[in-house]
Parts: sequence; structure tokens; C-alpha cells
Amino acid sequence: MNIYNKKILQHYLEEFALVLAAVFIFLILLWSSDFLFSFRLLGFWTFTYNIILYANWLWKSNLNKFENGLVTIYFLILEIVIFIGVF
Repeated sequence: MNIYNKKILQHYLEEFALVLAAVFIFLILLWSSDFLFSFRLLGFWTFTYNIILYANWLWKSNLNKFENGLVTIYFLILEIVIFIGVF
């Protein structure tokens, strides 16, 4: 297997892991709420999964400190809005 195919395989495995994490978080939240689906549950899932996506992006990004700071501020504002909407 050449390097290009290995990078593609690694990319798809990372994407699969993120989707799998989303499904597991959603199932755990459903289980903890006695399988009663609500918009509050969906909002909490969005809040939680955004944290995972942001952490993954921050880990993979090659941006400088200033740009990471701007994205972090935007992320925090977004999370505050989601948090207020959920609770």
C-alpha cells in the first residue's frame, strides 16, 4: 500500500471514529433519559458532540495562536447559545 492510500485510509478511519462517537453519545443520552426523545436531549447531544469536534479540529489544525484564539471565542459563544437554549 502506498503512502497516498494509507493517508486516505487513515482519514476515513478518523471520520468513522467521529461518527461512531456521535452515535454512542446519542445512545448513552437516550439511555439515561429512559429513551424519551426531546429537543432538550438533542440540544445536549449537539452541545457535547461540538466539544468533541472542536477538540479534534484543534488537535489537527496548523493555525497560529491568534487564529486558534478567534476560533475558540467563536466556539465558546456558540456553546453558550446552545447551552442557554437547552437549559
